[in-house]
Amino acid sequence: MRVRAQALLVTLVALIALMLMAAPAGASSWHFDILDGSSGPDGRVNGDVGQFTSTVMYAGTPHAFYRDAQHGTLRHAWWTGSKWLFQTLDGDDPATNVSHSGGDVGTDVKSVIFEGRPHVFYYDVTNSDLRHAWWTGARWAFETLDGGSQAVSGQSADTGTDLSVISYGAGPHLFYYDVSHHSLRHAFWTGAQWSFQTLDGASQAVSGSSHDVGQYTSAVVYGGGPQVFYYDDTDGALRHTWWDGSNWGFETLDGLGAKPGQVNRSVGSDTAAVIYGGTPHVWYYDIDAGDLRHAWWTGTTWGYQTLDGAGGANVGTYNAVTLFGGTPHVFYRDETNQNLRHEWWDGSQWKVQTLDGSSTDTVSNTAGDFGLDGSAAIYQGQLQVLYYDGGGGNLRQAWYG
Repeated sequence: MRVRAQALLVTLVALIALMLMAAPAGASSWHFDILDGSSGPDGRVNGDVGQFTSTVMYAGTPHAFYRDAQHGTLRHAWWTGSKWLFQTLDGDDPATNVSHSGGDVGTDVKSVIFEGRPHVFYYDVTNSDLRHAWWTGARWAFETLDGGSQAVSGQSADTGTDLSVISYGAGPHLFYYDVSHHSLRHAFWTGAQWSFQTLDGASQAVSGSSHDVGQYTSAVVYGGGPQVFYYDDTDGALRHTWWDGSNWGFETLDGLGAKPGQVNRSVGSDTAAVIYGGTPHVWYYDIDAGDLRHAWWTGTTWGYQTLDGAGGANVGTYNAVTLFGGTPHVFYRDETNQNLRHEWWDGSQWKVQTLDGSSTDTVSNTAGDFGLDGSAAIYQGQLQVLYYDGGGGNLRQAWYG
């Protein structure tokens, strides 16, 4: 009996060892949840929330900023390390928001870390201007930067949509659309004050162009200065401006079909840019074909490719990109199937999957109108994506780990 028991024990140990070998330790998978929009604990609201998400890492944890469309406010969610907390920062509910000021605010949200603290920039729909909120270390402060009669800029215009922001030099640099003048605006902190200029699209612009430009901006830092990608609505093309340390340069990057790899179609909305392999890469929407496009600087010339769509589903809007595992991961909307799509470079080829939504092949197996207004971040080695549930009116979260 003792011999049989020992033999059985040896067999059992061998089976457990085989099972452990078949299931590698630390195997990761995608997880999905509703973060805000359905009433719950810790400051959650019951409303139509989750549009225009922007995420930064502050004090080692994710902080997300997004719009509550039902209440016309700017929302803030942050992870404490054990749970999510929520607050309303600014907008149409002065009794409960931190700013105690009114106005329908919180569209076109972008955030950045400067001097170790979060700065949030967003559009005030009521007053048609650009707002700024920042954490001082003890409280939230607020100001109107551009567009209103009380704005820091002194310019009275409808301005502040289609934002992008980077930290460069002495402080934040913002690039955004001036709706009144159909142009690309630039606001930057000098270290002592805010300065403003019109870069492209109006007679007084640095470029001298009179095209309707400046929507769908995305910015990165490369070659010692800002690189900005945006849409030229006049030509239906992807525009590019860059600072070389002394002057601004301008070019039409894709859409006119004049150079190898370019297409002769209306392209360039929904831009998302990142530095990968030491050079800029930008993803954008091919409006005419309904495709996801990709352009990248090789160091000597621009390369182009169509990544997804190509005559099938209409994909490539609401683009967001981040580096995970050292390579680009792009999240975007499948308009045809109302899904969240995910494409990534594995070091040798592009791979793609449908993460969340109505199609039968989604990872989540959850039906819904997903994939709008996404933002992505990395937290403790996990890939975190926040996006809008258009059907449920919720802020949705997917994470890989």
